[in-house]
Amino acid sequence: MLCVADMRYRAKIKSLNILAYGDNSERALRRKLSLAGFSSDIIDEVVAEMLSLGYINTDRQIRKLVISEVSLHFSGPLKIIPKLVAKGYSKSDVSRIISELEDEGEIDFEEAQRRLIETKLKSDDETEKKKILYKNGYYVC
Repeated sequence: MLCVADMRYRAKIKSLNILAYGDNSERALRRKLSLAGFSSDIIDEVVAEMLSLGYINTDRQIRKLVISEVSLHFSGPLKIIPKLVAKGYSKSDVSRIISELEDEGEIDFEEAQRRLIETKLKSDDETEKKKILYKNGYYVC
């Protein structure tokens, strides 16, 4: 019994150290704890505790990542959604957060698209413009 309690304590300390370095998704924290050698039962308990304490806040993480992608890289939704899904976030959560951010005026894909074209387009070639937009995750008609 003492061994299980000790392992739970060590897993909790390890998860706090992982989360102290930066935001991690639930999936990433599970993976890192598993790599550290903790059992799945202990990982489940510790991750549930971190979620209940608010140390893992998926919506906040998605918001930060989406704002960063749009403002720094001028990425469109077709590039952002798969990128965040690959990191372990659900597609529905990412789509919902993107819609909320657009409604709140936190992100503006039209402005990001305009700035992307200003920085990347060397000529007035319409084909090149469509290629750049498509590559960066925008709908091209």
